[in-house]
Amino acid sequence: MTYVAPTASRTAAPTYAEMTAAREARAEAAEARKRAVEAKAGEALSSPKLKASDTAKQQARAKVQSLIERLRIFKKLFSGDPKQMAKALAQLTKELREAVKAYKAAGGQEMGMTGELARGVTTPAPEAAPDETKATQATGETSGEEPEGPGEDKAEASAVDPAQGGALYEAVKTRMRETLAEGDLDFIKEVRGVVKAVRDLLESARTKAMGSRPDKATQENFKDADEQMKALNKELEDMERDVRRDAPTVGLRLSIAA
Repeated sequence: MTYVAPTASRTAAPTYAEMTAAREARAEAAEARKRAVEAKAGEALSSPKLKASDTAKQQARAKVQSLIERLRIFKKLFSGDPKQMAKALAQLTKELREAVKAYKAAGGQEMGMTGELARGVTTPAPEAAPDETKATQATGETSGEEPEGPGEDKAEASAVDPAQGGALYEAVKTRMRETLAEGDLDFIKEVRGVVKAVRDLLESARTKAMGSRPDKATQENFKDADEQMKALNKELEDMERDVRRDAPTVGLRLSIAA
């Protein structure tokens, strides 16, 4: 019987230096892709198609800021006049609801357009027609861009490789939705702060009014303000639910009802 010595493995285990280099290469590629996604998402969000909805959001935010200022004035002017306070707060809560509705409608439009806009910035441009390519070669004209050298960042180039278009599209759309959702949640938080301030003033006025038997109009104002507040809380809850459905990766839940 002939003894056959075992042969050495043809594939040697990678060295520590090789594993470190591979790990660094993966990290660089991931960072390059992240930069590419951020750039594409920013490009898509700056689209003129979002101008109208973005303007509507800005107007709603400005309205909320003006209502906050009016609350400060009410607190100074009507702190000792529960009837006027009830009347003023009933009107203010109506206007606050209108601002929330306008913002919500604009936000829904923006979220609905993220797919279209993400596809627009991630779809590769069509290649030049053969005749055009031949004409360029014949005249010697070029676009003026220098060919990519061996020392350039390959990871950055592969981050937007057309072959990865589907994955890039999803990543850009997700990042767009996250950006929009972050702004929407900030708005919700701000409005909840206003609702809390209104509630505090309303309860204080109600307590003061109890000692003077408020007239029917004042009672109606208190009732109207209460109903507006209840509806506002429901609308804010629905709005936050929709935002988190569209961008589930954003933040922790804010919804402790105001």
